[in-house]
Amino acid sequence: ELALVFHREGTVYSVDTLQITDGLITGYRRVMNPDKLLRV
Repeated sequence: ELALVFHREGTVYSVDTLQITDGLITGYRRVMNPDKLLRV
């Protein structure tokens, strides 16, 4: 998956992912939960 990682003040703030099917964006997700971003 493609992903964008956004940082704020030196830490990961959010991660956005795109799902692309047949050249079209079919899914978009944003994770902002700090507990889920600890591994990024």
